[in-house]
Amino acid sequence: MNLSFWKTFSHWRDKKREERLILSKQENKCPQCRGRGFFVMPGDYLGALPVDCTGCNGSGTFLDWEKQ
Repeated sequence: MNLSFWKTFSHWRDKKREERLILSKQENKCPQCRGRGFFVMPGDYLGALPVDCTGCNGSGTFLDWEKQ
């Protein structure tokens, strides 16, 4: 792989991240949990366990995520 491929990929990834942040801000949704306030973590014996989002402290809002 040449260096220009990695630069192009990095630029594309950064652009998509910025687009996602702009959309999340417009919708006032946390970009990590997409406004849900939690993640579902698969468990071995207990099934799926919901875990509060560490980015927004479980609120699901962009404003709380931005404060972190």
